[in-house]
Amino acid sequence: MALAGIMGGEESEISTQTTDVLIESAYFDPHSVRQTARQLGMDTEASRRFERGADCDGVLRAQQRCIELICELAGGVATEDAIDVYPKPFPPRVVELRPERVKALTSLSVETNEIVRILTGLGFERVGESGGRMNFKVPTWRIDVEQEEDLVEEVARHTGYDKIGSELPPSSMSGEYQPSEVQQRSLRRALNAFGFDEAINFSFIQQENRFDLIPSLRGHENDQPQLANPIIEEAAWMRSTLLPGLLNSLRHNFNHGNRDVRLFEIGRIFSISTPKELPDETLAVALVATGAALEENRPQAERAAARGNAYGTAVCHPPHAARSRRVGFRNMRPNDCDGNMAHPIEWPAEPTHVRGQRRWQEHSFERAHAHSANRGHACARR
Repeated sequence: MALAGIMGGEESEISTQTTDVLIESAYFDPHSVRQTARQLGMDTEASRRFERGADCDGVLRAQQRCIELICELAGGVATEDAIDVYPKPFPPRVVELRPERVKALTSLSVETNEIVRILTGLGFERVGESGGRMNFKVPTWRIDVEQEEDLVEEVARHTGYDKIGSELPPSSMSGEYQPSEVQQRSLRRALNAFGFDEAINFSFIQQENRFDLIPSLRGHENDQPQLANPIIEEAAWMRSTLLPGLLNSLRHNFNHGNRDVRLFEIGRIFSISTPKELPDETLAVALVATGAALEENRPQAERAAARGNAYGTAVCHPPHAARSRRVGFRNMRPNDCDGNMAHPIEWPAEPTHVRGQRRWQEHSFERAHAHSANRGHACARR
């Protein structure tokens, strides 16, 4: 007849030929509705409502209002009274509140009488007090209230969030960077010293298979992880390379008249190794350089960014890589490069341990293949 709390049945739906209607008003278990909807892949308006919880005591009121509207607007006639089946009523929920917790959590000084006034006006019923703790019975329609902090939030909301002071909580502990964070900071400083600015792009992009991937992901160009519920339809895939985001940043700079651009990005790229499992994550770094090569605070004539600039940066900036690399270049045609020379590079950025010494992993510079009439160059290890 129907899927409870998810969707009604085709044979029992109302049509233009319907003359008799049976009104069902029910409360459905949120966990059961959520589980069934996910298993069947049915995300409906009803499931979204019931899986978040509903007012169990509002069932009869909702049914009565529905009947009133049918009789008033459609000329219906109510024939029988409601049949109420409620074998195991839910026990009332009672939440304790210590008045001093309002000040401890929000810095607001609210008198006890004002706290009682606010909560009573919102439908909470004071049912007793013991040991400086006030007990409030939660109305059935407030599914979101479960603990003391929820009552404090209600008091703060009606007192005024704008009255809450802002200050850092006291702490006697000092933070420290993880080993990988220290390496990333060193890498960022080195790249900044070479005149590169850091770009931060979204991890979600369009499906992209124009670029050869780093060695650990090679052969998976068409295996980008796809999102089941993307926020943006055009960005429904998790990136397997950093280069598309950098080239979009480059295009954005070109569109605003900035032709001399050096950008880098340190971020995670994703790949599918096992179907129906979470994607693998790899920390990577990528560079892009175009336009004129300039050194700040030094008088010099402008010169175009050459392949050697990208080569020199690539082999020098990882502070953990003392060995030089043989790097070659091949032509690429990045979109919207407007005829400027562009040099994208990408390689793994995660260190490995070899015989007790920390060494940088083998760098394999990603070769970029694009389909545009603009000319540029990409850097690839050979």
